[in-house]
Parts: sequence; structure tokens; C-alpha cells
Amino acid sequence: MRLYLDIISGISGDMFFALLLGFKDCSEELSLLFSRMLDGEINISLENVLVNGIVCNRLNIEENIKKPFRHFEKIVDIIECAELPEKVKINAVNTLKIIAEAEAKVHNTSLDKIHFHEVGAVDTIIDVVGVSYMLDSLGINKVEASPAKVGFGTVKMEHGILPVPAPATVEILKGLNIERIDINDEITTPTGAALYKKFIEGVKNSFSGKLVEISYSTGTKQFENFPNMLRGFLLEEDSQLQSVMELEFNVDDTNGQVLGFLMEELFNRGAVDIFFTPIFMKKNRPAYKITVLCDESQIDDMISTVFRISSTIGVRFIKKNRVVMQRSFDEIEYAGEKVKIKKTSWNGIEKKTIEWEDLKKISKKLNVSPSDLGTEIIKQYNLKVLSKKN
Repeated sequence: MRLYLDIISGISGDMFFALLLGFKDCSEELSLLFSRMLDGEINISLENVLVNGIVCNRLNIEENIKKPFRHFEKIVDIIECAELPEKVKINAVNTLKIIAEAEAKVHNTSLDKIHFHEVGAVDTIIDVVGVSYMLDSLGINKVEASPAKVGFGTVKMEHGILPVPAPATVEILKGLNIERIDINDEITTPTGAALYKKFIEGVKNSFSGKLVEISYSTGTKQFENFPNMLRGFLLEEDSQLQSVMELEFNVDDTNGQVLGFLMEELFNRGAVDIFFTPIFMKKNRPAYKITVLCDESQIDDMISTVFRISSTIGVRFIKKNRVVMQRSFDEIEYAGEKVKIKKTSWNGIEKKTIEWEDLKKISKKLNVSPSDLGTEIIKQYNLKVLSKKN
């Protein structure tokens, strides 16, 4: 599944989160998750708002938190200890780090000293984790968008009156194509910019694919010449035949800890797949051939990451085709827990697998074998689907 974001008048964290909840309203379960995660009372809900006659989702967050979260390391600890899929944790932490590093550079300080007025806000943590969670829950494997938009003028912030776009926002968007439009206000926030930078893999005004669903979201502001609106198109791939870039390189003098870090960084930057193959090089040295699959637009970033972290001095690459099965997700409740089911299909061939983290959690809870448990859950899911058809 792919998502195309139509950036009509900028982007903020709450608008991105509300747009994704418009595809699948998980506000109730996320309210419980955030309440446990932030040790307080959090209530997330969606409100329908008319913007120029179009119904849009607006995010409402009611919070009662005992203490504020100001330091980056503390925020990272909270996220890493939360009941979230590992991929969601990594994406959320990396997004918050984008904001933190931009704030630190603008204020000429370090991550451990900066006053996190943006990162420390509970709403920002919720927006970033919420977007990461929903992208994973919806099975979205690629996000594309139109160019980022910024306004003009000034805005009052904690440090005083600042130009629009805010310095942190500009720092985050550096290196990306942006468009300044005639709105005298802040329309892309640091949080929105960080989410845009982290998740958008292709910036273009065109897209293709089978249109599955459309979602609209808005914020609290109103503009005279532009609708304050973000629009998302949920798409199925127009073909199961895809093109990927395959990168290869050999290393015989990089230790395992560095290689583990390299794999983590490449996945964080959007690699489709990574695998290590044991080989022998000259002088009978044991080594690894490392293979990375990625989108063509990511090749420069992947090569830079490989050169920066590993000891290799050369990378081979070639464009290849691959066939992928269509993917979708569903849920079933089992033993009082929600279980995510991944469904894949191709030319009449269908497969169902259970999200491992969900299976592991219930396996521990019931003290039973994951294999036997998985068989039973799939059986229950098939019965549920059959009863719906009848």
C-alpha cells in the first residue's frame, strides 16, 4: 500500500496524524496506549470540520500529564519502553531526533543541553508516535508527496518573534524542494517538517495506482486564499512488478557491532531489504558480502551511509525487477489482545501471517508455543471471515 500526500497549505504533526486516522480510526486504542506510555490521562478523538464545504478530520487531544517531558534522552527512554512495534519506535525516535538536531543547531547548543520546547511538548510526542504507528498499522510501505509549502511573515514563539518559516523548520527542510505561498502565517511546523523529511520517499506532483481511499484533515487555523487542508490518497500498486536498486559490497575488516549498526541505519533510511552472505576474499580472509535493496531515489543516501559507517571503499549496484505480493492488514481479538493479521496475495495465491510481536506477547501471556498458538489464531480468523461472508 502507498500513500500520496497532497500538500495544499502546509503540514503539521496533528494534521498528518488526523489524516491517517481518517483511513482507520484507532483513536480509542491509541488513547489507552498513550495514557500508559506517558503515565497520565490521554484522550484522542477526531472531529468533523467543514473546510470550504469539504468534511475534514481535525485531531483533538485532551491530556492530563503529571510532569512535562523536556530532555531528549528521557523521551527516547519513554518511547523505547512503550508497547509499540520496534519499527514504530525507531521511526518515532528518529523523527524526534530530526527536530532536536535542528533546534540544537539553530540555538548553537548540543542535544543534551537544548531546551526542548518543541520536542518536549506532549502533543508533539503524540503526533510523531501516532503517525509512525498509523503508517505501520495501515501497511503503508511508501509515502510520496507534493512539494512542501511554507508561509511568510512572523510568528511568536518561546524565544520571541521569529520569521516564518521558523528557523528550525527551515533547517529541517534544507536539501528538499519547497514552495513559498501567499499565506501570512506558519503553515509548516517543525514537527510537520520532520515527519515530511523522515517518511516522504518521493517528491512529485504526479502519482499512479489503484485509488483505494481518500482522507482529508485540517488544523485550527483558517486562511483567506487557501483552504487549511491536507489530503491523502491511499493507493494500491498499479503493478506487482517493481523496479529496485540492488547494492553490493564486501567487507573483511569491519566488526560485527559496526555491521549491526550499519544495517539499522540503512533500514531507518528506507532500505527495502538487507542481507549478509558469508564469503572468502583474497588471502583466505573470511568476510561478508552485504546486499541492500532500495528505491532508485534513495541510492545516493544509501551509498553515503555505507561509506560513512563501513570500511568498504567501493559499492556495486544494478537495477533489477521484482514481483511482490499485494499486502493488506486486518485484526482479530484473541485472549483479550488485538492481533494484527498480514494478508498477501498474487494470482490467486493467498497467505496469512500474524504480526510476530503480537504472537510473542500472547504466547508469553498464555505460556504456550508460538507455533501452536499461530495455527489456532489463523483458524479463528478464517472462521470470523467465513461468518461475515455468510
